[in-house]
Amino acid sequence: MECLRVQDVGFSRNEGPARDDKADKKRRIAMKDAANGVSLASEVTSGRVAVGRREFLRQSVLTAAGTIVAGEFRAQSESADTKSKVVIPHLPGAVGITNLKVYDTASPDGIRGGCPHLHLACTEAYVVLKGKGSVQTLSCEGFKEVMLEPGRLVWFTPGVLHRLVNRDGLLEILIIMQNAGLPEAGDFVLSFSPDIMADPTLYNQAATLAPSTGGDSTASDESAFHRRDLAVIGFNQLREKCATEGPSAMEEFYRTAAALIEPKISHWRQVWKENALHVVSQTETALSALASGHLSNLLQGRIYVLPGVAGNRRPRFCGYAYRYELEGAIQEPNCEDA
Repeated sequence: MECLRVQDVGFSRNEGPARDDKADKKRRIAMKDAANGVSLASEVTSGRVAVGRREFLRQSVLTAAGTIVAGEFRAQSESADTKSKVVIPHLPGAVGITNLKVYDTASPDGIRGGCPHLHLACTEAYVVLKGKGSVQTLSCEGFKEVMLEPGRLVWFTPGVLHRLVNRDGLLEILIIMQNAGLPEAGDFVLSFSPDIMADPTLYNQAATLAPSTGGDSTASDESAFHRRDLAVIGFNQLREKCATEGPSAMEEFYRTAAALIEPKISHWRQVWKENALHVVSQTETALSALASGHLSNLLQGRIYVLPGVAGNRRPRFCGYAYRYELEGAIQEPNCEDA
C-alpha cells in the first residue's frame, strides 16, 4: 500500500523554520482532493502550507500517494498569496467526537457528575467506555434516569436536558455529536435557576466562566465545578416544577433557552451548511458519479489519523474532555507495502 506521507522538517513556534537550504527550496505538490475531485497545487516554502483559513505550523513534505498526515494548524486570514488548499475531509456524517472522563466530585445535592444542559439543534450519543453511571434527563415526558455501563449506547434528541452521573468514579464515555461544529459554536443552554435564565447578562457570566476562551471551556477545575453546581441547582428546581406543572414547565424553559441563543442562529446555519449539508451534497455527487460509471472518487481514497487522547483533556461541562479536532495534529500511521 502506497502512502502519502507528511514529514516534519523542523519548525519552532517562536523562531520560525529551522535553517536548512534544502528545506527552504520550494517544493511543488500536485494532488487531487478526495472530497471533490478538484486538482490542487501547493508550494511549500519557509515551513508553511496554506490550508484554507488554516496553515501548517510545521514544514511538511508529501512523499508518496495514498495517505495524508497533516501537521498542526492555526487560524489565519485568507491572504492574496495563498497558493492552495489541502482539505481534510469530515468524519462520517460530519459528526463531532469527544472522549470524556465524567467529573467525580459532588454537586450541591451530593451526586457526583457533570453539568446539566441541553442542545437545541443537535442529537447527541454516548458510547460508554469504562465505569458505571447514569444520565438523568428532563423533557416534556418528565424526569428519567438511564443507567450507563460499558458497551451501552444511549442517545437523545434536541430539547432533552441531560445530566451525567458518575456512580463509581470511573465513568468514561465517547460522545458523538450531530452537526460537527455546532456545539463548539454554542449549541447549548445550561439549566440555571430562573433568575439567571431571565437575564442574558447574568446567564452569559455564569455560563462562560473563562470569557477569554468562550464556549464551554473554563480556566480551572474550580470554575467548572462552580458552573456545574449552579446548573444542578436549576436542574433540580425545574425537576420539581415539572412534577407539579407537567410539560408547561419545560415549554417555558424552552422559550427562555431559545431567546438566549437567538443571536447565534445565523452563524449556526452557516456552520451547518459548511459541514453536515456539505457532506450530504458530497454523497449525492458520489452517487451520481457511480451511476454514470465514474470512479475518480474511489481512485482518490485516502486514510486519515488523529492522535490518541493522552493528557490533552480540559475541564468542560460534564468532565475532562478531549475533542478529536480535524484541525489538529494528525499523526502518520504505519504504512508499509504489503
